[in-house]
Amino acid sequence: MEIIVRPTQVSDAAALCEIYSQPKAQRETLQLPKPSVAMWTQRLENMP
Repeated sequence: MEIIVRPTQVSDAAALCEIYSQPKAQRETLQLPKPSVAMWTQRLENMP
């Protein structure tokens, strides 16, 4: 299996939403529960 590491893109918003919606991710990170795709899109669009 090939793994490619790259910077995040706005098109990754739905995948990040799914990842951070998992119980373990909520438990072990400082992310808010039930993140929305819109929140991730906004976060990715406004990255410095």
